[in-house]
Amino acid sequence: MRIWLLSFSVFFFIGLTLSACRKKTSNIPLSALSGTWIRNEAGNQQYGGMKLRVQSDFAIIDSGVVGSFQIGQRKWRNISPLRDSTFSYDELGSDGLYYAAQFRVRFDSILRIFPVVNFDADGQLQIWEKQ
Repeated sequence: MRIWLLSFSVFFFIGLTLSACRKKTSNIPLSALSGTWIRNEAGNQQYGGMKLRVQSDFAIIDSGVVGSFQIGQRKWRNISPLRDSTFSYDELGSDGLYYAAQFRVRFDSILRIFPVVNFDADGQLQIWEKQ
């Protein structure tokens, strides 16, 4: 009985450890992001109305550009499922540099973007809606 109990405990612990180490993935497939997205609300209002076209793991600016952004630029790149409805990606800033960021998809048509770095920058929170 002791050997069975010890064996069960060891296997249970190994299984628990392996399941905890398993990488979590998004329950929304990357393909669901494909399409046109419009920026509706932001900390920096001058970028409201910008349209992006998401293809594969990147997003290209389609219209509504101001400042240093240009139509055809990759605004988002390396979009990757992170967990639940959260994705990680690189965000092109107005300074021409890419910054690590995350977004959460709500109801398959709303994106809430929370930059991981540079929290003091304008446009910290971005809300995008799928067209």
